[in-house]
Amino acid sequence: LDRGQEERVQMAVEHGRQEVQVKVEAGLQEPAMRGTTEAGYASKEECNWSRGRWVYDNVSRPLYSGLKCAFIFPEVACDKYGRKDAMYQHWRWQPHGHGCDLPRFNAIKLLEKLRNKRLVFVGDSVNRNQWVSLVCMVEASIPDDRLKIRIFNGSLISFKALEYNATIDFYWSPLLVESNSDNPIIHRVEYRIIRADRIEKHASVWKDADIIVFNSYLWWRKQKDDMRMKVMYGSFEDGDARLDEMEMIDGFEIALKKLTEWLGENIDKNKTRIFFAGSSPSHSWASDWGGEDSNKCLNETEPIYKVRYKGATTDYSLMAKAKSYFQKLEPKGIHVQILNITELSDYRRDGHPTVFRKQFVPLTKEQIANPASYADCTHWCLPGVPDRKERDGKEAKQKPRQIIDYQFQKDCRMKPEATPKMTVLSSPVGLRSILNSLVAFSIIVSSITFLFYQGQEGQVPMAIEHEHQEMHVVAEHHEQLRAKEAQVQLTAELPDASKEECNWSTGRWVYDNVSWPLYSGLKCAFIFPELSCDKYGRKDFMYQHWRWQPHGCDLPRFNATRLLEKLRNKRLVFVGDSLNRNQWVSLVCMVEASIPDDRLKIRVFNGSLISFKAFEYNATIDFYWSPLLVESNSDDPIVHRVEYRIIRADRIEKHANAWRDADIIIFNSYVWWRKHKADMRMKVM
Repeated sequence: LDRGQEERVQMAVEHGRQEVQVKVEAGLQEPAMRGTTEAGYASKEECNWSRGRWVYDNVSRPLYSGLKCAFIFPEVACDKYGRKDAMYQHWRWQPHGHGCDLPRFNAIKLLEKLRNKRLVFVGDSVNRNQWVSLVCMVEASIPDDRLKIRIFNGSLISFKALEYNATIDFYWSPLLVESNSDNPIIHRVEYRIIRADRIEKHASVWKDADIIVFNSYLWWRKQKDDMRMKVMYGSFEDGDARLDEMEMIDGFEIALKKLTEWLGENIDKNKTRIFFAGSSPSHSWASDWGGEDSNKCLNETEPIYKVRYKGATTDYSLMAKAKSYFQKLEPKGIHVQILNITELSDYRRDGHPTVFRKQFVPLTKEQIANPASYADCTHWCLPGVPDRKERDGKEAKQKPRQIIDYQFQKDCRMKPEATPKMTVLSSPVGLRSILNSLVAFSIIVSSITFLFYQGQEGQVPMAIEHEHQEMHVVAEHHEQLRAKEAQVQLTAELPDASKEECNWSTGRWVYDNVSWPLYSGLKCAFIFPELSCDKYGRKDFMYQHWRWQPHGCDLPRFNATRLLEKLRNKRLVFVGDSLNRNQWVSLVCMVEASIPDDRLKIRVFNGSLISFKAFEYNATIDFYWSPLLVESNSDDPIVHRVEYRIIRADRIEKHANAWRDADIIIFNSYVWWRKHKADMRMKVM
């Protein structure tokens, strides 16, 4: 906020070792509030908000309920997933120095400052943790659901306060530049790869922001001593691609260099304020404070009281490098302020989720009993430590914008001055509305019928009819199949098939344990956990050994090389829901098994779009998440389970832009139109 105004909070930018004094009385009692009047030893001329102490305060803290905030991710919802102690929610940061008292967070005044503006957090899950913290504090002051909306759109998550036209966004970009970890869900890769000269895809999302808060720290840390990364120069499209292996810290400098160059050339210094969050410490080694490493930070209920405590794993050199690069922007009048959150966080060993969290599914009893492997001592429980960081820093910022979402209440506004029409329809009517929009975009589904020109070798056309067709399934008893483990059961009879017409959708399943399966489910890097049956305990494998035998037709064995030749310089896109993604995974795994050299293939996860590319053929096989075909409130590939499904009758362009240049498109949309209960209906906007 403007200097001198109420609520002004300036963050310190230094990252040198600074003295921090922490005083906490023993035996804290729940009904009491402890404050301090001693201001420490800061000069009146300089108020350093990064130095101070944690003060127990169970009267004014927490600032919101973690069980009520709709934005909290399961991995930081500690009280929801079993954490019984609540002391970690009741601490507030007291900076040293007279006149350095932090005012209580005031969401309304913050929103006034953000009126018609856009604030964007850019970075990894720790910065998303900060985003959730701020949004929960703001949301608690806007009780009317009609006046706030949220958007989940792949890498971008948005909160908008409609009355103020104020937007607070988070954008997933853990390595700052483009990388093979850009997917907000699936980003754990064996080798981290960044593109040294590519940032525009990310930058286009936040270049118009009024305030940008970057972070990038954990992803540059070594998880093992010999860990290295790869940096890609040039592009495979231009034929000048090169992959160099290097140390993580060197990759960090390359990313900083590109970010600094982009900021210097594109940022409007008169509009946009830029911040870079410092290192967020981890508390994974309890021996640092005299605990047992086997527990990590589990069962810690109070902060560390040791003055000048510094975690052994915190690397200040990364922030020193960041500061040196950002200083090069000063001659251009662009100031990047580094937010020193490190030291105040270092004391909070008690603030992490540990085993009280959900990562896709809740932890099992066995996992909970093994904190050394499963305790999260990096992220922060909410409410908790990030709420204090927000109060220390967000009022130092100025400037957010607008974005549109579909957690639509019945009369929510896309624009402050307009209220769109919302119609409640049954699912079939909603589907017809979408199909009209799809046809209007000149997408002819029947063109998908043939993946390759009819009659060519290896061509497998797909049936598009949807009438009920007879299917014959032949199977032998389980014991008989075991006895025939080394042979294939084939059939010569092909009943009821016309020689003139070959319908691939009618036939029977034939047991074949010689030529099937076509790949190993344990080796394919593209299989999602929800499909990895053999990996997660399924002991029988018969289901993998059946092949489809159409009546009157013989399907040629799948040949990945011939397929890739047909796809040379082309793009095939699957568009739809998780069932079509299932099909995409199947095809990609079959293709991947025929390309043993990792240098010749790459995968990209970017929100709704997942890509596989075979470089030797310049062939691309994509999946794009669009379960309801047109734009909807289920467009986020992760968070799409909503009470009411809402589609936009006249909006398909956002999705269509992702596949309009494809050579082959395979749509699906079925499960999402089925009723889960008899009275289930949907909304059309």
